[in-house]
Amino acid sequence: MGFCVKMCIIIIELTNIRKKLMNDKTLKVTVKNVFGNDLVYPYCERSEIFAILTNSKTLTENAIKWIKTLGYNFEVVNTKKI
Repeated sequence: MGFCVKMCIIIIELTNIRKKLMNDKTLKVTVKNVFGNDLVYPYCERSEIFAILTNSKTLTENAIKWIKTLGYNFEVVNTKKI
């Protein structure tokens, strides 16, 4: 296989990976209980961006409701040490 063909294959594979990542609308978060209140903290870059947009370190119930209307899902990541 020639160099140009190999480069085209790599570019196509990278484009497919990018499309898959762009279509993934799952936001990873952690839930911590602080003084009896469950607070939702961002765990991935995308969820952190939403926290920044809402000018908060956590994602409130109201923010989560509106983010879900944009088609995003939430995945709770367990960060407890074993």
